[in-house]
Formats: sequence, structure tokens, C-alpha cells
Amino acid sequence: EKEMIDFSEKVDRALASFVNKGDVSIRKNKLWTEIEMKSSLLFSSGQARLSRKSIAPLKEVAEVLKPLNNMIYVEGYTDNVGIKNLTFPSNWELSAARAASVVNLFTRLGVQANRLAAVGYGEHRPIADNATKAGRNKNRRVTIFVMANTKEKNAVRFYQQSSSMGSRVAK
Repeated sequence: EKEMIDFSEKVDRALASFVNKGDVSIRKNKLWTEIEMKSSLLFSSGQARLSRKSIAPLKEVAEVLKPLNNMIYVEGYTDNVGIKNLTFPSNWELSAARAASVVNLFTRLGVQANRLAAVGYGEHRPIADNATKAGRNKNRRVTIFVMANTKEKNAVRFYQQSSSMGSRVAK
């Protein structure tokens, strides 16, 4: 618990300017810390290659993550506007590729690969109404989810249940 408090405080300091701009939000409790980044901070529309402006905040996060032993889940999400091209046949592939891009950068910056997982949810876990432009903007995001206890599987199950569509969609 103390390690998560220390970690959360370091993340708060490292990302304060991005939080103040509204590009990043941080949620925490004793089981995990969740760093949510708008996809517009990280990627161009319809792309999974990290933008230049994404490097600074992701480097800050990587520096805080490196000394920890905790599991880190990087989750990609999209809105419900369909995508279909040779690179991304659906939003699932786009969201998974975005999560993988963040994971790849973290490993290049020294975060242990065996602690990282990339997950793509596509449009299937919205936090806002996709009927509006503002809602779609909120739904396009990447979340870095840091577990408090590397051995605690129940925390993951609890997180998955609490992040189901019904409890996270803003009405």
C-alpha cells in the first residue's frame, strides 16, 4: 500500500502539467493506480504510431514505473466510429496496436517487458456517450493500469468488474 501511495505521488508530480491541460487523468486506490491519457495526446487520428508530443509524458511515466515490480496493463480504447483499412480492419486492431505502441516504448525506456501487457478493447468499453463528439473524444484513450500487488489476482478481477460498461459509462 505504501509503495502505491509513493508511486501515485510521483505520477501526480510527473504528469501535473498534462493533468492541468486535461490530457491526462489519474485515479487511484489501494489496489491500483490508473493513468488515463487522451488518444489525441498520443496519436494522430486513425493511427497507432506514437506522436512526437506523446514521448514526454510517456517518458515521465516510464521513469516512475522502472523501479517497480508491479504488473502494468496498457489498455487501448476507441470510439464506435468504424475503421476499416489494410492496417486496421476494425477498432479492435487499432486499440490493440495503440496499447502495443505504448508497451513497446516502455520496454525501450527500460520497463521490464515481463511486467507489461497490451490490451485492446476497441469501442466495447465506452466511458461516455458515443452519440456526441465530446463523448467520442472521451472514449478514445489509453489507460495505464498499475497493480498494487503483483500476486493479487482478485484485484484484477475486481477491476474488470468495476470497469464494465455499465459502471463506467457517463450518462
